[in-house]
Amino acid sequence: MTPSPRDQAKELFVKAYGCNPDVQTWAPGRVEVLGNHTDYNEGLVLSAAIQYGISVAISPQVGTQCEVAATLDGKHITFDLADTKAQPNGHWIDYVRGITTGIQDRTPLQSGYRATIAGDVPPGAGLSSSAALEIAMAQAILSIFPIERSPLQIARLAQKAEKDFAGVNCGLLDQISSLYGRKQSLIHTDFRSLDIQLIPLPSDAAFLVANSGVPHQLSTSEYNERRESCESASGWFAKTLTHPVASLRDVSWQEWETHHMNMPGKTAKRAAHIIGEIDRVSNVTKTLTTGGINALGRCMFESHESSQVYFENSCPELDFIVDACRSIPGAKGARLTGGGFGGGALILTTSRELSETSTALQKKWREHYNTDLSMIEVLASDGAINPTS
Repeated sequence: MTPSPRDQAKELFVKAYGCNPDVQTWAPGRVEVLGNHTDYNEGLVLSAAIQYGISVAISPQVGTQCEVAATLDGKHITFDLADTKAQPNGHWIDYVRGITTGIQDRTPLQSGYRATIAGDVPPGAGLSSSAALEIAMAQAILSIFPIERSPLQIARLAQKAEKDFAGVNCGLLDQISSLYGRKQSLIHTDFRSLDIQLIPLPSDAAFLVANSGVPHQLSTSEYNERRESCESASGWFAKTLTHPVASLRDVSWQEWETHHMNMPGKTAKRAAHIIGEIDRVSNVTKTLTTGGINALGRCMFESHESSQVYFENSCPELDFIVDACRSIPGAKGARLTGGGFGGGALILTTSRELSETSTALQKKWREHYNTDLSMIEVLASDGAINPTS
């Protein structure tokens, strides 16, 4: 049996530093179920924390040096608390340094620390291992000194770290999902009010994540360009419509249909995806308890089509997975999950049909690509503020 990330982080800590850690934290990855790229447009999202995550073991140490070792790649890295300059290099240390610097911006740390990191979030699958690392690291540092921060303050701290130190101008979806998840529940987040509600999943709902095999690297993808296009679209509507428009949240689908022919083509397409996604989340939230998983599944298929046609953040491999699911009876819905441009597809099925759905999808993939498709079951799970272990 493979040791848990918590056990691995502690074992590495003892090996690296010769003593037990003072504190251990845990934060999960997440799946975005519906509401693609709507978080930074003040929209609505349905997400869930998952059972895979990151654990950090940590203790303070005398002096200003911070030492961090990770099972992720076996590296042991040292930096000084005064080293606050962002130098994004696509490595996990970017997130660690970003969190450390962000905490120090408000509360200078009393000393450095020693830490170890271990995790089991499948890399590159769009399950937000980065946010899991950020949240686990933030809670670890805040615990050992100790420093008080609310969950939303921790989420904003992690968001800023990702923007400044990893180069991704992300929203708050991943961080909020990692913090607020609850077993067998979806997290409904209104990113204008930051109102967070938990919606119980139907008892027979089950999820698979199929990894497209295309590396999911937001910092080197077109993620930031998509955000800029959304901001341009919002600005265009603000000048065109007679009512106030602070974001695409304020634009209806009817208004898009009326005016999109006068917009720059790419900008109009990006806006269509966001406006449609917000509507989909709003509509399915109202019917989830009565319409069951079929209503959610239909919206997931629609969401992926919108990603293909309007937002153009899919890839041929993800499209193949979703198209294949349309002809598999047990697959109630499927779409890319996360930022897109690679990573994973989320498949909605039922607990009794999960195995046959997985088998059928694997067969279709193997026939087309002549390789095996990497798939895992993901469970809606507790978040970092509701730890199960």
